[in-house]
Amino acid sequence: MNGQETWGIIIRNDALAVFHDIRVQAVSNEHKKARRMITVRTLPHGQFFVQSMPYGSDQPWGSTIALANDAKWVPLLDAESRRVEAIDFTDTSAHSWTWSHSRGLIARQASGQESVEKSANDSPE
Repeated sequence: MNGQETWGIIIRNDALAVFHDIRVQAVSNEHKKARRMITVRTLPHGQFFVQSMPYGSDQPWGSTIALANDAKWVPLLDAESRRVEAIDFTDTSAHSWTWSHSRGLIARQASGQESVEKSANDSPE
């Protein structure tokens, strides 16, 4: 962005549906210990960029901005200093979900507690 090397997270919604209350827990650049959430109230179709702010910034993450569909970016998939740890979101049917590397996609109950028996990875009975 702006001809400079910029790090951040791209949040992408390929579905035509709108998702709500997205929370991305991630490690950001020099803010490795902060692990603060990126929050997005409503996520329409498209891709969005959240900049990892440089060391010394008040917050680890910048504002969410829309990206053009043809935006060029290079993914960084395995870095200790920059990674997504978990994603929480609510779908259009008002079902809440949590995704993490260790557990995959799991349905959450209304209280925010995970429900193993409702795991999206389970086969139907």
